[in-house]
Order: sequence, then structure tokens, then C-alpha cells
Amino acid sequence: MDNKAHRKISLRLLRKQYQNICIDTKRISQRLSRHFTTSCYRYCYK
Repeated sequence: MDNKAHRKISLRLLRKQYQNICIDTKRISQRLSRHFTTSCYRYCYK
């Protein structure tokens, strides 16, 4: 498996993970740090 394909798969998994985190943390987003929230939404709504 070449590096590019591997990175693509990793990114897809990461995005899926972030989506789950997003769904779980939307209600408590006020408590999250700004950076994490930004990353979260960037992955969720790309």
C-alpha cells in the first residue's frame, strides 16, 4: 500500500471518528476548547 492511499484511509477513519465526537459533544461544545471545536467542525462539515 503506498503512502498516499494509506493517508487517505487514515483521514477517512479520522473524519468518521471526528463525526462521532461531534455528535457526542455538540451539547457540551461550550466546554470544549476553541481549537478542538474548530478541528471537530472542520472534519465534520468538510
